[in-house]
Amino acid sequence: MRTFREFAARLAAAALVLVLISPHSLDAQVTTGAIVGTVSDANGVVPGATVTIRETGKNTTATFVTDTTGNYAAPFLVPGTYAIEVHVQGFKKWLRDNIILQVNQRARVDVVLEVGGVEETTTVVASSPVLHTDSSEVGTVIEERAIKEIVNRDRSGRRVSEVKAEMGAAMDKYAAVFRDEEGLNQVLEIVRRLKEEAKTVAIDDKGSVFNQDLFGALELGYMLDNAECVVVGALERKESRGAQFRTDYPERNDDEWLKHINLTYTPDGPEISYSEVTITQWQPEARTY
Repeated sequence: MRTFREFAARLAAAALVLVLISPHSLDAQVTTGAIVGTVSDANGVVPGATVTIRETGKNTTATFVTDTTGNYAAPFLVPGTYAIEVHVQGFKKWLRDNIILQVNQRARVDVVLEVGGVEETTTVVASSPVLHTDSSEVGTVIEERAIKEIVNRDRSGRRVSEVKAEMGAAMDKYAAVFRDEEGLNQVLEIVRRLKEEAKTVAIDDKGSVFNQDLFGALELGYMLDNAECVVVGALERKESRGAQFRTDYPERNDDEWLKHINLTYTPDGPEISYSEVTITQWQPEARTY
């Protein structure tokens, strides 16, 4: 029997795909980001500047040249941490690192050059995050690329059903109502491995009309994201409460854990924060029977 969550996930994935393949598509989730900006100096824009963008995790680079209006654009970037280097004859080299690019973000990093030699460097230490900008045109292109990439994969990867079955078995074994730290760490390792494998899952249906294989591939990514959040939250909450019974922390602990755990997406995994519980009519108390 399918659970409500699985039905909701399938319905959401189907709606997403229908939007993506529609000729009037407007907005939907994507798996990449973009960095754009304008290079200028004290007198105005600087065309012909070389902009090198480096993904610091894998040390991969891409080079762009500003156009006649001083603008550059680096689309289809994998979410991660980036560094930008700009150089042009007659100006100091410009450098900024620790630029964090999120999924579906179009980040603006503008550059102001200083007159000097290329052996000199202007290093920018940002006190605020890069600006987010919106572009439905760029978003639509990225979305179409993401869908085509899944459809055009060869059949060397694992099947969606295989990855989903392994995820379900691991969650049932280690992250059901009764849990402990050792089991949760094991299933977290499995889920994160499966997230990597899901990036290359193969589908048999290459069609563009109600493609159930494609729905399943998209749904799988969302299910794995949810599974990771469930496990990270369960590991963080070191007590037993409600549908969580930690056999290594069997008691309820209102002194330390009367709070919500919030999980926020980052390219490196869920980021944990907390929020207060609003107590209204009923004071919290342990269940007694």
